[in-house]
Amino acid sequence: MNKVDVAVVGAGLAGLHCARSLAAKGVRVALIDRKASVTEAIQTTGIVVRKTWEDFRIPSDQLGAGIREVTLYSPARRTLHLTAGRDEFRLARMPWLLLDLLEQCALAGVRWMPSTRFVSADEDAITIERRGRRAARSALLSRSTARARLHRLVRR
Repeated sequence: MNKVDVAVVGAGLAGLHCARSLAAKGVRVALIDRKASVTEAIQTTGIVVRKTWEDFRIPSDQLGAGIREVTLYSPARRTLHLTAGRDEFRLARMPWLLLDLLEQCALAGVRWMPSTRFVSADEDAITIERRGRRAARSALLSRSTARARLHRLVRR
């Protein structure tokens, strides 16, 4: 297994964005997710706020019209009503968006590890489970220069 500097756990919007951004700066990244596909069992409504679509540079054609009022429901059916003075919310085509980000990750050199469950991590290793086999992978993380390198890259 090739060494990486960072293991990003979770291939949701934030995990994909983080993995892509780090890889674009030359960091060797493994992206770990328990699902076989980023579009499997998406747990989001697709409602994004202005800061998200601006920071993540989501293409406009993948977003619906602006919305000023949104009511969110928890799994327990509790509600949270949000109102804004301008169009702060939009609906995103989440399956397309996640697949597009995964492709960008691949192009940036991110190592995609689907169907892999994160178990634990410590100073020396990350423990993952894949295909029913659990493994502590000290070889996955090259700690010798990773911290200093990441600190330099992220400060840019």
